[in-house]
Amino acid sequence: MSSPWFERLAGDDTAPARLVIFPFAGGGSVAFRSWAPLFPAGLDVQFALLPGRERRFREPAHTSVETLLPPLADAMTPLFDRPVTLFGHSMGAAIAYEVARALQTAGRDVRHLVVSGRRAPGQPRRTPRIFHLPDNAFREALRALNGTPPEVLDNPEMMELLMPLLRADFELSDEYAPLPGPALHCPVTALGGSDDREATEADVAAWRDTTTGPVTVRHFPGDHFFVMAHRDTIVDILAQAALPAAA
Repeated sequence: MSSPWFERLAGDDTAPARLVIFPFAGGGSVAFRSWAPLFPAGLDVQFALLPGRERRFREPAHTSVETLLPPLADAMTPLFDRPVTLFGHSMGAAIAYEVARALQTAGRDVRHLVVSGRRAPGQPRRTPRIFHLPDNAFREALRALNGTPPEVLDNPEMMELLMPLLRADFELSDEYAPLPGPALHCPVTALGGSDDREATEADVAAWRDTTTGPVTVRHFPGDHFFVMAHRDTIVDILAQAALPAAA
């Protein structure tokens, strides 16, 4: 399988199941490459490479789910030659959720949706929007989130290159509201950080309302980027969701 929309992180075309990872705001596949050796055999792991990052750097990044969803859902179609599980953190959780709904409407049910670091769709915001802030204030807001390396934030040349992507991603994430449509039917696993100001324990638990399928909610010590500190456990959760026979 070859598509500008995806980069393989682990596995191959013979794997019986597939996991697709969606990026957090400003993130690329590099953030998840250290996860690759931890995934079990039998799982094809693809990263959704959205416009504006890495090899798609010269393409304009989308600023809304509404414009991103149609081409992304179309690009997902060839992946459904085997069961597909979706995972997204923060912005990626909102995108994964809407992709799962669009695919379900088109008759392609995902095996499992795993979301982390995101309040459930429809839950009120807990923190201010940041995408519109002046550069210095925007950079400090990114620093407080603890997801962008300090060496990037403190490098003016690098920040100048990344600023269009970061602003676009945070506009998409900050302004996202759930699109009209039915509830999911697939299982949902929702993960949260105990100290995450972006998504409280109640916000994460509210993912129970997004599907008619079974829902699992788990909380971990840590801030908004708790998934990085608990990488090994998160990979195990993803593998069990995508390969339930191996659980």
